[in-house]
Amino acid sequence: MASASASKRAESKAPGPKHNIEAMRQAYYERIAKHDMTPLWKVMKNVVTKEPVTRCVPVVWHFNDVKSLVMESGGLISAEEAPRPPTRCSPASR
Repeated sequence: MASASASKRAESKAPGPKHNIEAMRQAYYERIAKHDMTPLWKVMKNVVTKEPVTRCVPVVWHFNDVKSLVMESGGLISAEEAPRPPTRCSPASR
């Protein structure tokens, strides 16, 4: 009788599947990977950060400095050839 109650106590101390969240997550990751899926919360940690992270470089284009260049671009390509405006502002570092 003592061994039966001892084994019951040992069973109740072993963590059940709902208490082993890492194992549950890993099993889930493996199941969804078969469908070429990944959990969004693993991807979003690189996108949503505590502090802003940007690769953008601030640049100021002064209208009087670039107006003639923008106007010149209109004569170099027709509206039929360009689905978008022919000139866009982009920093030299890109």
